[in-house]
Amino acid sequence: ADVYQQAAGKVNVSPEQAILSSMPQQRGLFELSEIEAGGCILGDPGLRALFPVIYLNAPMSRLGLAGTGLQNSGVQELCCLLETHPSINGLDLSNNVHLTIDAGMALLALVKRNPHIKHLKMENTSISLTLQTRIWDAMGR
Repeated sequence: ADVYQQAAGKVNVSPEQAILSSMPQQRGLFELSEIEAGGCILGDPGLRALFPVIYLNAPMSRLGLAGTGLQNSGVQELCCLLETHPSINGLDLSNNVHLTIDAGMALLALVKRNPHIKHLKMENTSISLTLQTRIWDAMGR
C-alpha cells in the first residue's frame, strides 16, 4: 500500500480508496494475485500510480481496469510495462471509450511479446473490431 501511496503522490493524484484497501498493509509485501480497479476513475495519471505496484507484484495474474477513464497514452505505457511481466494473463480494458487504434496497436504488440496474456477484454472501447480480432488471433484464440 505504501508503494501505491508514494507513486500516487509523485503523479499528483489521490490514491483510490477501493484499490488501497485491497493492498497488503505490511511494508514490502507484494503478493497480490490481481488488482481490480474497475469503476474507479483513474485516468492515465491514476494508472501511472499503479505502475510500481504492477511491476513489484510478480505473482499478479489479472489486472482489471474496466471503465477507468483510460486514454491511449496510458495503455501504451502499460503495455510496455507488461511486456516482461512474468505472470499476467488477464487484462480488462472494457468500457474505456477513448481507447482507439493507438492503444489497439500497443495491445497487439503486447500479446505478441508476452505469451502469458490469454484473456483480454476490450468491449465498449473505440478499438475497431478488425483490430480486436487481430489481437485475439495473436493470442491464439
